[in-house]
Amino acid sequence: MKGLMAEDSIPSSRFVEVCRLRSIEHELNEGDTLVFIDFPDLSRRQWGQTDCYGMPYSSKKFRVHSKKLLATGSAKFADMLSPTYQFRIQRRKKLAKNLPEGIKYVLDLTPPSEGDELVFQMTQLSLTPGIIKWWASNALHKVSNWLVSGHDDVCTCGQPPIPGWGLPKEEVKEQRHDENFNGDTASDINNMINNNSNNKTDGIDAINGPKIIPPSPQNLVDKQLHGINRPYETPEYRNIPDYCPTRHCNSIIRLLLMIEGRDVMLDSANRVWTLVALAKIFDCTSVIRDQVAQWIMYADNTKFIEVLPEEALQIGFALELVQVTQCAFRILVNELALKETSIDSNRDLSRVTVFGRRLGNLDDELQNIVQHAARALVERVSLIPDTFESQHSLDCWMVEEWVKLRKMEGILIQHRSASGKLALDALRDLMTSIQNTVSHAFNRPILGTENARQALISMDEDRATYVLPNDFQRLEDILPEFNRTQKLLCPFIYQQIGELWDTNYSQSRWQTLVYASSTRSMARAQAHVQQMVEVAPELAALAPFEMFMSPENGVEGGTLSVKDPLIDLNVLNRQIHDAILPFSSSWVRFDIEPALNLTRHMLLTLDYNELKFLPLWAGGCNDGTGGVFETELPPAQWGPNGPGPAYHTGNTIPSTTSSVSGSLADDFSTMKVRGSTVVGSLDAQDSISTVYARDHVIADNVSVASESFDMDGTEYYQEARFVIPAEHQDTGRAVDMMVESLHSDAETASVMTDRVTTTGSNHDSGDDDVMNIDDPVANVIAQSDESDSDASTSGGWDEI
Repeated sequence: MKGLMAEDSIPSSRFVEVCRLRSIEHELNEGDTLVFIDFPDLSRRQWGQTDCYGMPYSSKKFRVHSKKLLATGSAKFADMLSPTYQFRIQRRKKLAKNLPEGIKYVLDLTPPSEGDELVFQMTQLSLTPGIIKWWASNALHKVSNWLVSGHDDVCTCGQPPIPGWGLPKEEVKEQRHDENFNGDTASDINNMINNNSNNKTDGIDAINGPKIIPPSPQNLVDKQLHGINRPYETPEYRNIPDYCPTRHCNSIIRLLLMIEGRDVMLDSANRVWTLVALAKIFDCTSVIRDQVAQWIMYADNTKFIEVLPEEALQIGFALELVQVTQCAFRILVNELALKETSIDSNRDLSRVTVFGRRLGNLDDELQNIVQHAARALVERVSLIPDTFESQHSLDCWMVEEWVKLRKMEGILIQHRSASGKLALDALRDLMTSIQNTVSHAFNRPILGTENARQALISMDEDRATYVLPNDFQRLEDILPEFNRTQKLLCPFIYQQIGELWDTNYSQSRWQTLVYASSTRSMARAQAHVQQMVEVAPELAALAPFEMFMSPENGVEGGTLSVKDPLIDLNVLNRQIHDAILPFSSSWVRFDIEPALNLTRHMLLTLDYNELKFLPLWAGGCNDGTGGVFETELPPAQWGPNGPGPAYHTGNTIPSTTSSVSGSLADDFSTMKVRGSTVVGSLDAQDSISTVYARDHVIADNVSVASESFDMDGTEYYQEARFVIPAEHQDTGRAVDMMVESLHSDAETASVMTDRVTTTGSNHDSGDDDVMNIDDPVANVIAQSDESDSDASTSGGWDEI
């Protein structure tokens, strides 16, 4: 990573960075845009809010290039450089008529001091507890001090102050007199800082303060018993506020430095978090994307993702970092799935995970996708035991040696001799013994071996680096309390299944489990089959019995003998291993990078159905339309019956509401067309229309008006009405059904009914080309309408 050097260079580099910010007007002195950033006005009693070297902060004015601001693609900067904003800001700064030479634009990037915008920015920039504590990752997780040990912009670490610059005038005079600092320069102070960094005393780190020793699991348990909830001592200057206006202002300067193409030290998590938030506010995340990605993915700093997955997911989404997003998402989904399936009412899982990690906060959008993925994960793993516990699991897996046993069973069923029955019973005992080992594969204890206990101890040592004493429990105490679904959300059970059917015969535990009972049952079955062959030698000549007989029977002079053993348990072991490989290897992290070794006690191997909730750029299917959250389509036997964006089930009626707009809708209204051009769906279970009327039930023997012809081609409709009917339907029946369908319900009246009635009414629209009044079917309809005219209301067409 660019800029990393020996750790003894950190103090001098930090000093140079501070001086750089102090003289930013000399660093950024070219460009056509004048930038103002006003620091908070600190009163006299707040003079102590200075940097590490006792220097207070003052407002800044410097130059940047407008082309570089616009090159970021930021809509925020584009708006600020627009004439409207420029007119207002130049008048406010009294520069409307006297801009400095070479200046075209003026920007005031001072953070807001009040209002909703201040609340919003404070919310975005506020540090989380985990971000504030990440400075200790150097000792806890062996992260380079270059990345995490940086001090906050307002710091009280007690570095030697710069004479004449960092203290009020009165105190500077006293300090010069008392400590004889006359003549010292900034270079001298820099040398003194370097010398101090090399002088370490026992237990004191010149960069981080008091030396931190990573706590052990036993250490945390002891502190828990004594009511101590601090895993290590925190120096006072590390207790920084979650929001600091000075940090806000300095980070804006750093962001502009990066836009100008200058290097900026990313030496702490709080600096990275603040820069990411500001890049989101100014809509220029591309500027910092690469540097932040390098910061997170450098060496041991990837543990940031495992210890602070909420923060990592937010950074990943803001900067579109695929690896960071996917890894953090896997952890959060697994943790939430464990919480959702927990039945232990004694533990409060609202603030910690089941493994004791303190929970962070996610916004509603991110929490939503995590919840959906967690539910999909729980649903998937809950179905795995059913595959093993089924009585036909080996049949479904098509294990060859098991298929042989099934065939032998079928052959023996057909032979009712005493020996055949005994052989069948012995064979079924063998099959039951084998099937039971498969059915009980998920019931084995996790802590079954010494190697398993050692692995849990190693995981506890990793967890002790980020779990508080009050939240810590050993894994050997947590895992036995898990229900089966929770155990399926951890890798141990899958690893055990793989070890149970190991391809190495000598290391396969399944062989040990079934050897004694299986060999006895197989020997009995073999003996009884041998007896069958001896009593009835002709059986050996039958084709089905060939699978029982030894291949040596064809040798001249040899006796008929049954093969020994009937099946090869070693081959069966290997075949079952291959059949369950998708399950036994589901805990192996083939495609996860970085490795996430701190969280190896969780499954994390999500499949497509869980990862699909991620955005497209992160490898998911979430395109922002919400379709990824919708339920699956109805079963295929209900449809579809045609193309289109909607899903049609084949049981349809027209809609009363037009689905078109504009001039076409007006034309439909003029023609008094009832129904829509889109065929609606009818629920296949309860016959309720989903588009016509939810309380309207369509009987099976009632037809509905067809929408197969549009109004632009009515001549085709007229021709189709009198085509030759189907073989089972005569012409008169077809006409009757049409008339009945048109009169079955006033709400489902067809276009023909409307046109005939319109023609005979006082409100004739004159659209004679739509319906031929000489149509015999139409005459029948018209006569029926006339007979019912007394019962109709005069305002019917006005209502339509």
